[in-house]
Amino acid sequence: MRKLETCRTWTLVAAAAGLLCVAGTRCWAVTITKGPYLQRPAQTGMVIMWETDVAATGRVEYGPSAGYGWAATDDRTATIHEVEIAGLVASSLYHYRVISGDASSSDGIFWTAPPPGARFRFAAYGDTRSQPAEHRRVVERIIASRPGLVIHAGDIVADGNNYEQWQTEFFDPAAPLIRKTPMALALGNHENNSHWYYDFCSNPMESGNEAWYTFRYSEARFICLDSCQSYEAGSDQCKWLKKTLAGPTDAIWTFVFFHHPPYASGGHKGDQKVQQHLVSLFEQYGVDIVFNGHCHNYERSINNGVVYITTGGGGAPLAKVDNYPNPHQVYAESLYHHCLVDIDGGRLTCRAVRADNGSEFDEFTLTRAPAERSQEPPQ
Repeated sequence: MRKLETCRTWTLVAAAAGLLCVAGTRCWAVTITKGPYLQRPAQTGMVIMWETDVAATGRVEYGPSAGYGWAATDDRTATIHEVEIAGLVASSLYHYRVISGDASSSDGIFWTAPPPGARFRFAAYGDTRSQPAEHRRVVERIIASRPGLVIHAGDIVADGNNYEQWQTEFFDPAAPLIRKTPMALALGNHENNSHWYYDFCSNPMESGNEAWYTFRYSEARFICLDSCQSYEAGSDQCKWLKKTLAGPTDAIWTFVFFHHPPYASGGHKGDQKVQQHLVSLFEQYGVDIVFNGHCHNYERSINNGVVYITTGGGGAPLAKVDNYPNPHQVYAESLYHHCLVDIDGGRLTCRAVRADNGSEFDEFTLTRAPAERSQEPPQ
């Protein structure tokens, strides 16, 4: 969360009976307007965020049961709250609730990230803008799939500068998912690099900003890029990406996610700048799967051992496939969906799931060993 100073603030001079008071005005109650929701999963911690309608302090009560027992506080007076809790145990279930003024959430739960060697599942989707009902339907299917983590390929809302759309197009339909499952989000062109993205997200800051970042989750390394900002050779983002990909890691799998796909047959053509500046890096450093959005459909492509998946069926109006040539295409279909990835050590199975009936329509398996990568024939 980058710009907390943009939140509305008042001087807190009294708090009685759970009501906030400002000098010279009457007291009023606090309402939680967004969340709580989960960010930055770790083996020993989690970030919990929420928004209130008026500025207040924040408190998270948490523990192994609904009796909680522990608490962490955010003493800042703000409307967007971010509390990091630590000292947890990997692959463990925790209960939590958030409190601001007289407002408290109902009991929520989350699982901490698994350690290396543990099996895990994550989901990927994108382009959730414009049609909340369709987004909600996709969310219901993701919840039924029970992933431990969700990644989002961007175009979260139709206009990132429109505060109301963050509520109606993202936080309302995604609420039952992000309350119990952490989500990592990439910037799309429709976010317009708005400060609301940075306000509502808590991304790792190792890159010096929150637009591109990396994190570890069990046997996987996830890298998020911002394809709306410069990534050409010599740019800050490209230099960071090269350093990150070349850096030492004991992760078996490497996944990259960002908005604009290098290969596509419908909605938009494949992005030639991505082909020119990023694809060779993915090949050089052994990236396993690249997840993109932008095209409102599903398309799987393979080029030089790297799998590229466009998963843009998260709620935005659908686009046809096969309008443009894509010589690397393996499968393409226009439908609302999400992708589900199961990791068991050096074996990965990826399935694409329809939103309308929950059936699977594309599946493939990858295997990895320390010194080699192989791919089973496409199903």
